[in-house]
Amino acid sequence: MKKIFSLIFVYVFALALFSNAADITITGKADRGVKRSISFANVRTDASHGATEFLKVLKNDLALSVWFVETAPSSASILISGDVRASGNVSYNLQASWLAGTRSQNFYKTASLDRLRITAHDLSDKFTQTFAENPGMASTRILFIGRKASSKNPDVYVCDSDGQSVMQITREGKICLSPNWIPNENAFMYTSWLTGSPVVYKVDLNTNSRNAISSDPGMNQGAVQSPNKDWLALVLSRSGGVDLYLKSTKDNGLKRLTKSKKCNESSPAWSPDGKSLAFVDDSRGAPQIKIMTLQQLFAEIKVGPAVYGFKESVAPEWSDDGRVVFCGKTSSHNQYGIYVMKPTANAKANSPTLVSPIDNADYEDPSWAPDNRHIVCTRILNFKRQLVVLDTLGDPPRVLLNLAGDWYLPAWSDKINR
Repeated sequence: MKKIFSLIFVYVFALALFSNAADITITGKADRGVKRSISFANVRTDASHGATEFLKVLKNDLALSVWFVETAPSSASILISGDVRASGNVSYNLQASWLAGTRSQNFYKTASLDRLRITAHDLSDKFTQTFAENPGMASTRILFIGRKASSKNPDVYVCDSDGQSVMQITREGKICLSPNWIPNENAFMYTSWLTGSPVVYKVDLNTNSRNAISSDPGMNQGAVQSPNKDWLALVLSRSGGVDLYLKSTKDNGLKRLTKSKKCNESSPAWSPDGKSLAFVDDSRGAPQIKIMTLQQLFAEIKVGPAVYGFKESVAPEWSDDGRVVFCGKTSSHNQYGIYVMKPTANAKANSPTLVSPIDNADYEDPSWAPDNRHIVCTRILNFKRQLVVLDTLGDPPRVLLNLAGDWYLPAWSDKINR
């Protein structure tokens, strides 16, 4: 859970307490909105298993994007025809026709069979951008912390955006937290107690290498890289308190951003332009999100609350289009829910919208998909944690992983090359 430092050890201790409760059921009110009808009836294959699998992955990606619904040719607004082959390589040569035949476009590519799913994901994103005029999410991946039902220890895992191709990244047998992707890289940072104390590591998934990047005495946690990659924002306790720092990626120089001895900071999150940081502190007795504006090369720093009316607000993250998602609890909704807002200078005027269902579960740890529409988060019920994907336009939530165990702290990637 991306909460204040004072809750971290409670959180760590709780890892041993979570049981394998019965499978959860997710409900949500759907507002289907505008969907594009699409037909693949005129697509031919070479009858290979690979070609069938390619179309299955592609169609599933388009359905998960919730911009598309597959229909018969007679009622489809988008007609796809052409060939898909997977003998030796996977290849497609497809023609799309839409807007009553006034628009058309060809799509073609050849790739090795071991990149079949990646190639299908990529084509789904091209379709989403072309026909729905929105960025896709199929080519992205999701990091998360997990503990298999047969294991006592958590590790870092990664999966595709459809919940498939689950891969275990770490095998440390130690507590680990805060996995965060590095922008535009097939790499991430996380905090691990591998050496007995918390250290921030960088993992490069292309080279399978791991390097320590912050190992100060005390806490090193929550590291996130700025959009321009010049700075890391992270939480350190080197001053005696738990404060927010910036660390230069060029010379490792540190700039302390908060100097509060009676409260703790956590969960830094960069704005898309890199000029602001959202973070959490507990200066008012409960964790609350604040937004820090960094100006004149950090010579001038302004800090203010982000939202009013919440008993607690934690785990902020900015979308590419400038909205903030967070986990919150109000007096009228005692469970943790996922909220989205467009932050303004006047925090009292901000009006967060609840995007998670109102049920008996808590929803925590939100992270934006790069389509600026979907959010992955943790759903907690009966001490069981499960990853779910929320649609901010109203389609029902979906469970990301159908695996026994305990899964939490997700982080959605941007469109990385792999």
